[in-house]
Amino acid sequence: MFSVDTSNYYKYIVCIYYSVLLIGFNELGPVNPIEMVFSIAFLLSASMINAQIFSEIVLLMQSF
Repeated sequence: MFSVDTSNYYKYIVCIYYSVLLIGFNELGPVNPIEMVFSIAFLLSASMINAQIFSEIVLLMQSF
């Protein structure tokens, strides 16, 4: 997947990006490391918001 001359920083960003994609979001298609960092931040924040919404729904259903 990576060539020998690829920097470790780039490899690390790509690995984090793909691990965040396993959470369940669709691939956004970043091209460079800056876009990957933005995608990681966006996907992680969206995951936290999603978890908060579902936890509130569960609490509401328990109260009924």
